[in-house]
Amino acid sequence: MREIGLTTTVPIEIIYAAGCVPLDLNNLFITSPDAEKLILEAERVGFPRSTCSWIKGDLGRGKEEGNK
Repeated sequence: MREIGLTTTVPIEIIYAAGCVPLDLNNLFITSPDAEKLILEAERVGFPRSTCSWIKGDLGRGKEEGNK
């Protein structure tokens, strides 16, 4: 089943109606045992060091989920 990464509140009924599963990237990032690695991954693909770490962590986690 296709997953849709979320970083904000949305009506999940729309995601379920599309036959997808919501994936809360914020919680996946903050509970990750290797959050620093996720931040460094975002910097590796081009995010500046001055970008918010939370945003970079969400991107890193989203990339990890996409590689499963």
